[in-house]
Amino acid sequence: MFLAALIGTALGCSVGGPAATPTVEPSPSPVPRPTAEPAAAVASWYVAAQAQESEQAVRVRADLTQAETDALAKAFARRYLQVRIDWRRGSDADLLQQTLNEVRTGTADWDIYIGDSGPSLKTARQGLRWTPPEGRAVSPDLVDAEGAWYALAATYHVVQYNTDQVTPNVLPKSYEALQHPGYFGRLALEEQNLVWLRGLDETRGREATTNLVRALAEQAVTFRRDARTLVAFVTAGQQAVAIDARLDVVERERRAGGKTLWVAYDPVIAQPLAMVLSAATDRPNATKLVGNFLLSMDAQAILADAGRVPSRIDVDPEPQNLVRGIRPRIVLPPEGPAEREYRRLWSDLWGRR
Repeated sequence: MFLAALIGTALGCSVGGPAATPTVEPSPSPVPRPTAEPAAAVASWYVAAQAQESEQAVRVRADLTQAETDALAKAFARRYLQVRIDWRRGSDADLLQQTLNEVRTGTADWDIYIGDSGPSLKTARQGLRWTPPEGRAVSPDLVDAEGAWYALAATYHVVQYNTDQVTPNVLPKSYEALQHPGYFGRLALEEQNLVWLRGLDETRGREATTNLVRALAEQAVTFRRDARTLVAFVTAGQQAVAIDARLDVVERERRAGGKTLWVAYDPVIAQPLAMVLSAATDRPNATKLVGNFLLSMDAQAILADAGRVPSRIDVDPEPQNLVRGIRPRIVLPPEGPAEREYRRLWSDLWGRR
């Protein structure tokens, strides 16, 4: 039985954690209005990109899986033979740190950025303001008001559990249920999970959030560096429950035969997987061509097949009822003073420095 297996098992928190991503400070410079692109512009971008050798490759930094980038590249090539995508995959934290370092040194080498931290590039004044034709089908909650970023998907934050260790009769119905002694030493969480913490703060209030997290901190939680490592850890049965996991990562493990499922607590914290086009790109036509394609129905269907929740209102998740009945609360990564505040709060609540 799950509870019997849990009682008396205590694992200490892992030490260390990822280096802090540089804080982005807002710039007081005026913001240009987004350029409204008509549908007819797409063909002209392709023609112009073909005419310039330098525009026949678009440099995309993306926190996507290899399977996702392979499928997207193949679909793009079927439509635009003369332009290719050069992918640089990595974790969002690592890609953002590299990108912001290049901003400071004036050595930027990217055209499109895809990741949870995309909104930070808007604050750093690196994002092109535009209105792509395909962007008009994206849910308004997943589009920046100034056109600096567009979400390719909504990342839902859920509770993951290992199906060998958590049976239906003891499935936790709330975060508070994870305070049960049977979960002692059997919980895991992603380190520096500031969006989750901010989402709790915005939906529950500071006092309730503080009380909840302090109680969970007494459960000998194990920390993992990133979302994929966390989910794989729980799927393998190393821990019973991930307090906060990314729905798409859990879905990929489940669909691959992993012993894992997820449950969502209403309202569900969600954040945009944001796409940002570089305002300083030297290949503007090809970059817009790729950016517009990534918001198309074809590209969104590929992301849906990978377990993500598409940002377009006319593309369903796979399966169609994946998130039916769930109320998402869109939360952006904290920046500047807010980021520093949440980092301090995280350290205080979990007792981690």
